[in-house]
Amino acid sequence: MIEKLNYKIYMTGTFLGAIAVLATVPIHAYIYGSFAECLPKLLGLEKSAGGGH
Repeated sequence: MIEKLNYKIYMTGTFLGAIAVLATVPIHAYIYGSFAECLPKLLGLEKSAGGGH
């Protein structure tokens, strides 16, 4: 079912398909950026701000 939906939205060359592609890229970039920012904090690997050694 998902394959049919993906084909219908992304591969038919319609205006809706173009909008879907344009919306998908920033959404994925935001999710990846948020994950990449939070991961060091969760693992305790962030730098301390200007502290001594």
